[in-house]
Amino acid sequence: MQFNLSWTDIVEQHQMLKKRYLTFKAMLEVDGVDWDRNYNHVYALAEKWIGMVKANDFVKAFYHKGDVMYDKLESLFGYEIHLSNAIIELSSEDKVLAYKNSSKNPISVDGSDEEQEVESSNVGSSKVPRK
Repeated sequence: MQFNLSWTDIVEQHQMLKKRYLTFKAMLEVDGVDWDRNYNHVYALAEKWIGMVKANDFVKAFYHKGDVMYDKLESLFGYEIHLSNAIIELSSEDKVLAYKNSSKNPISVDGSDEEQEVESSNVGSSKVPRK
């Protein structure tokens, strides 16, 4: 199978997919907008839809159904990682610890609730759960 795509075609497709992702993500962040993933339907009052369409005409694409590709697009474009809020700890048990995006409360893969001081020249001093 051969594809005849130019570099411009690839860049334009990438830009369209990114716009699709960012638009749907912005919609989900609006108060009063809910997305039912099971039925792939976006719920919002009429005035919310009117306001969103005025802000971004591309929103119309999601009026009758949500974005079935959102999870895949998020894996491509959802790269908002703040290294100052994340710690990866490799130990004999190979635990991985990371902070939630919106809070300073760490998440531990092993479910430990105990806190201990950890220092790193790259991250600074932080309290993270540890056994």
